[in-house]
Amino acid sequence: MDPIVTQSEFAGDGVTLVADRWDPPAPGDGGSGVGRKGLVLLLHGGGQTRHSWRNTGRSLAADGWSAVALDARGHGDSQWAPEGDYGIDALVADLTSVITELGEKPVLVGASMGGMTSLIGQGENPELARGLVLVDIAPKVETSGTAEIMAFMRSGLEGFESLDAAAAAIAAYTPNRVRKPNPQGLRKNLRLRDGRWYWHWDPEFLRVGDEPTRQSDSIV
Repeated sequence: MDPIVTQSEFAGDGVTLVADRWDPPAPGDGGSGVGRKGLVLLLHGGGQTRHSWRNTGRSLAADGWSAVALDARGHGDSQWAPEGDYGIDALVADLTSVITELGEKPVLVGASMGGMTSLIGQGENPELARGLVLVDIAPKVETSGTAEIMAFMRSGLEGFESLDAAAAAIAAYTPNRVRKPNPQGLRKNLRLRDGRWYWHWDPEFLRVGDEPTRQSDSIV
C-alpha cells in the first residue's frame, strides 16, 4: 500500500506555513508491521518549495518514517512575510514553532537555506531535534556560491513566457542535470500571472541581508 499523504498548515512566527506529510501504512493496511521509526522534517532551499521533497517523502514513509515537507515563509503555498522578514532569525523561529506544534523531536533534513536554518536552530537549541542532515550546505559557506544562486533567482523576476522557457533557464543553470522532456512538473513551482510564469516565492526574499554574515558567528 502507498504511503498516506496529507496536507496541513502550521503556525510559524507570525505566518501560516503549508506542509505535506507522508505517513507509513499501518501494519493492518499493508505496512511492514514494524513500529514507526520517527519523524523527518524536510526543509527546502531558497526559491524552492516543499514539492522538491516529494520523492524523498514517499521513500521515507515506505521505510517506516513519517515525513513532513514544509514550504518556508514566502515560498510555495506558505504565507508571505507581512514586513518582508526573511532573515535567518525568522526562519529559525518558524522552525521552532513547527517542531513545537508537531509535538516530537524530528530528524531535520535541510537543503541549502533549509540546511542553514536547521544548523543554526540546532546550534542554538541542542534539544530541538534528534538528528541533522545537511544537503548542499556546510557550516562555512562560499559566498561565490550564494551569489550564483541569488543571481539565478533574480534572473527570473520578470517571469517567463512559457514553461519551456523556464525549463531552459533551469537547464542552463544546472547543465549537468538531465532535463525532463515534459516541463509540466514546473507548475508546482511557478504561477501564471498576466500571461507570464513567475517563480512561486516572494521577491522580497532577495532583499535578505543577514544570512551570509551570521553563519560563521552562530555556528562555527
